[in-house]
Amino acid sequence: MKQSIFSGLILSLSLSAFSQSITPMSPTDGYNLDVISEASALDIFKNIKNEYKKDSTCANRAMIWAFETYNTYNVNSEKYFIHYTDLFNHIANNDGEHLTCFFGWCPGADGWEYHVASSFNVDGELMVFDKYFLPNAPVTPEAWERRFIDNAEEKLNKNAAKIIAQLKKNISKERLKESKKQKDRDALALIAASKGPDGKYHISCKRITHIAEHDLDQRKSWCHTQRTSMYYWNQLDLRTLNNGSKNIITKDNYTDNNILKGMDHKKTDFGYYSIEYSYNEAFPKELIPAQYRKDNKDNEDSNNSRRRRR
Repeated sequence: MKQSIFSGLILSLSLSAFSQSITPMSPTDGYNLDVISEASALDIFKNIKNEYKKDSTCANRAMIWAFETYNTYNVNSEKYFIHYTDLFNHIANNDGEHLTCFFGWCPGADGWEYHVASSFNVDGELMVFDKYFLPNAPVTPEAWERRFIDNAEEKLNKNAAKIIAQLKKNISKERLKESKKQKDRDALALIAASKGPDGKYHISCKRITHIAEHDLDQRKSWCHTQRTSMYYWNQLDLRTLNNGSKNIITKDNYTDNNILKGMDHKKTDFGYYSIEYSYNEAFPKELIPAQYRKDNKDNEDSNNSRRRRR
């Protein structure tokens, strides 16, 4: 989407008088989510590809599910994301331990950065289609969300004393960087805030519209869920839409100027590269249409994040 004269005027004013005064574009703005019948939903779910390569990633599977559903049934679907915060993985997956990382790679690290699947409006109710993890039937967003946070909640309730002790131990270390100690203090605060009247810890995700809400809320929430049109591939697409760059959004780079740049990156089609890459990363050769097959399957995915997505 090209910047309008009006947008240019807003930009000139915002740089001189405002700070983050512009709302970023939503990944569902102007998008028409089709309504399908229950019978159509079951037919679509039945025919979603269910043969995958080992270690295929969720963004690539979901891209092809959406692409083939549109081509075969002429149905506009959505993507449904769950974005995990740093504290989620620090507490629930790494037991409060600070891992040593090299150029973004952390040996022994566990946890996902995000997960994504297709979603459809079935007779007025949003349903998530995740045939990889939930192969029997479509499920509600709430059920899908619980599938990916219940294990963490159970682990926290089982090992809370151990995790809390580790966090306190970190804070007491003289040589530990203050930034890491603050992360541990934030983790303790999040754990305490998650304890319910029943004495148990409860993990839940907040609903968001823009990925900026996720990037800027890494220390007070466990996770965030987000709806997008079927054209957005991964977190990098969403950051580019919000802030004009694939970089993680911070208080320093989240400016009106960048928000306006992001509006030029609204997606209204799938894009050949995302489809070609997704087919070849996620599915065996015999399931890939001839025009999308690639001989070289070892290219690094420059459009996906480095951390694991499933």
